[in-house]
Amino acid sequence: MEPITLHAYNGLTGQHIGRLPYTGLSGQDSISDEGSMSAVIPDCKQLRLISDLDPYLHDWGTIYAAHMGERILHAGYLTGHSLNDDRSELNLTIGGGFTILGKRRTLAIALRDSWTDGEVLIDEDHPPKAWRLTATGSYSDLIRTLIAETMKWGALPFILPDIEGGAAHERNWDGWQFTNVWDDISDIADLEDGPEIRADPVLDGSGSLRFRVRVGSPEIIDRSDWAWNRLAPGQRVTLMGTDCDGSILTGQHFMVGGKSADKMLVAMSSGQTLTDRGWPLLQSSDSSHSTVTVLKTLQSYARAAILLGDADQSTHGLRVGLEHDVHVGDHARLRVTNANPAGNERDLLLGETIGLKITDLKWDAASEWLTLQTRPIVTETK
Repeated sequence: MEPITLHAYNGLTGQHIGRLPYTGLSGQDSISDEGSMSAVIPDCKQLRLISDLDPYLHDWGTIYAAHMGERILHAGYLTGHSLNDDRSELNLTIGGGFTILGKRRTLAIALRDSWTDGEVLIDEDHPPKAWRLTATGSYSDLIRTLIAETMKWGALPFILPDIEGGAAHERNWDGWQFTNVWDDISDIADLEDGPEIRADPVLDGSGSLRFRVRVGSPEIIDRSDWAWNRLAPGQRVTLMGTDCDGSILTGQHFMVGGKSADKMLVAMSSGQTLTDRGWPLLQSSDSSHSTVTVLKTLQSYARAAILLGDADQSTHGLRVGLEHDVHVGDHARLRVTNANPAGNERDLLLGETIGLKITDLKWDAASEWLTLQTRPIVTETK
């Protein structure tokens, strides 16, 4: 396998700055999440002698990327750094491509030129045009609008998806709420039929790094034909533990939306999967969407909570060789046991072969393994 190398890029232009040595490097990614990476840089005093790197070692706007040949395991923006006691090592905390959007507000570009300090009268039924950003189209189009609009305020190294068109969805974002762009994108992904999203790091023809925005319809599946057999020699696949986290289990979910004067928007959704199995009714609530004023949107969030929570929460861990170019969202078939009519070798919990969707991925430069978290899939993608 090719060695893993660490590189720094300009966070505004994506231009390559230089390669850095490291004593520790690891990262993780999850579906529709920013992902993260940690790096330990030795001899930072000597690194400051490298003129190209010196201004960027402590710059929040720097992008760090882990390369494995032409493959980029992870790339993201620096979010924090610290020196150890003798100041000989620099510890970097790194997010993902979407991390920078947490530092951008969802504001229409028209507001920049019309802004004045002082009192502003906001009539929510007839808001000032510059204070409201509106988008229509597919979920991909809505996400594209959010990123494209904030790129008008200041450039960012994103490659946006093509416009799909149509009028499937419409969203209004009220600037006086001052929400951040990443939260508004996450809200779309959290809907009942919301898409999976990724910011895939890629290099352009000049060697500069860009983040290609990927929006599923609703899934992102780069490969649906991973086929692993943990019993076959040379496959480098190991089935690890099975876990079940009950924190999101629910059979009845209540949503609280926006409030106006003495009125409050609410929605509720129920499921029967768990209760039909003899479970007691489990209830949950969420009041974090206080900016939602459209009932259909609030109802979609409620149904999404039931789709996730009113179901088996078991996840299965896997270890596969780092040479497998696996991405979160991929589907795999894993052969767990050989058929045995006597049944004494059959795994009664998993069966002979299981279909899995990869939801989380971790790697460490000190290991030749990827650690995956997966959930069972009912319908295989052909």
